[in-house]
Amino acid sequence: MMRRVTEAFVRRFVAEHSKVLDARVRARYGMLEGWLSVAVNSVLFAVKLVVGLMLNSIAIIADAVHTFSDTLTSAIVIISFRISGKPADEDHPYGHGRAEYIATLVIAVLLFVTGIEFIRSGIERLLDPVTFEMSWPMLVIIGLTVLVKEALGQVSKQMGEMIDSRALEADFWHHRSDAISSLVVLAAMVATPLGFPWMDAAAAILVSFFLFYTGYDLARDAADSLLGQAPDAEFVKIIRDTAGRVPGVLGAHDIVVHSYGQNRFVGMHIEIDAEVPPMEAHDITDRVENLIHRELGAHCTVHYDPIQVRDPRVRELRQYLSKLNEEHEHLSGFHDVRILDSREFHYILFDMATAIDPGSEEIRALKTEIRNHIGEKYPDFTVKINITPIFKAQGV
Repeated sequence: MMRRVTEAFVRRFVAEHSKVLDARVRARYGMLEGWLSVAVNSVLFAVKLVVGLMLNSIAIIADAVHTFSDTLTSAIVIISFRISGKPADEDHPYGHGRAEYIATLVIAVLLFVTGIEFIRSGIERLLDPVTFEMSWPMLVIIGLTVLVKEALGQVSKQMGEMIDSRALEADFWHHRSDAISSLVVLAAMVATPLGFPWMDAAAAILVSFFLFYTGYDLARDAADSLLGQAPDAEFVKIIRDTAGRVPGVLGAHDIVVHSYGQNRFVGMHIEIDAEVPPMEAHDITDRVENLIHRELGAHCTVHYDPIQVRDPRVRELRQYLSKLNEEHEHLSGFHDVRILDSREFHYILFDMATAIDPGSEEIRALKTEIRNHIGEKYPDFTVKINITPIFKAQGV
C-alpha cells in the first residue's frame, strides 16, 4: 500500500521520474523527500513539545528534540542533493555524487550528539524523578506521531530504493529511530502514573543507546563509501555477465568499480582470441563499454587481453591452474594465461589473484610449487607469475 502511495507521490511531483540515472532527476527525488520531511517533522516537533511541556516529561521533550533534529538532517539531505546534482567540472571530473556520503556521515554525527543529550537528561531525571498526570488524549497524540513518523520513514526508504541513495536510507533510519523512541516514551507515559516514575528517564536512556547504534552503523557505511568500499559481488557478476554477452568476449576479470553517488566508473579486462585482428578487437571493447553504460548506467573503460585459444599448451596450463585454484582457499583465480615462444623469448605468463599478502610465505611457496611443476614439462620456459592486487582480486 505505502509503495503505491510513494510511487503516485513521485509521479506527481518528480518530472521525468523514470530517469533515475540522470543526476538532475535524482536530485529532484532527494530534494522532494527532504522538503516533505522538513514539513512533517516541523509539525510533529511542535506537537510533541507542547505535550512534553504539559506533562513535564523529559522523555517526551527529548523525543521532540529528536524530531527537530530530523528537520535539520532533512535540510542536510536537501543541500547534499543540490550539490550532488551539479554536473562534473574541472575540479570535480567525476561529478559531485559523493556529497550524499558526506550528508550520511553528518546525519550519523547528529544522531550521536542527540544520543549524548538524551543520556545526560535521563541521568538527571533518574536522580530526581518526577511524576506527572496522564490522559488518554495525550496517549493518542503520541501514538499518532509514531504512525506518522513510520509512514514518513517508509516514504524515505522507498524513494531511496528507487534511486539507490544512501542519504535517503540514512534519513529513513532517522525517521525510524524517532518512531521507536516515541514508542518507548509511550510505554513510559503509561508506566509512570502506575508507580514507576523512573521509567520516564529509563526510556530516554534506552532511546539514546538506539541512537548510538544507528549512528555508528550509518557512519561506518558512509566512511566505507568515502574510503572506497569493495564493489558489491552481485554487481560485479552483472558486469561480467553483461560483457560476456558481446560476441567475441571469452571472459572478463580485473573488474574495478568506483562509486561517486549515482555515478559508477568501471575498469575491466576482457579476453579476446589472439587471432582476432586488432581493429576488430577494438570494436569489441567499444561494444562492451557501450553496453555496460546503456544497461547499467556505468562509465566503463575496457582493456583487452589477447588469449591463445587454439594452443594446446595453453589449454593444458589452464586446466592445471583451474584445479590448483579449487585446492587453495586463498586463491581467487588465474587469468591472462599465455605463452611467448620465439627465438628470443620463451615465457609462460599468467596472473594469480589472491586476497592475502603477496609477500607471505604461503604465496611464495605456492609460486615455487607452480614454477617447479610447469618447469618439469616445459624446462626451456621461464615462468612469470604476476599477483593481482586485492582490490582487483575481489572483482575477478
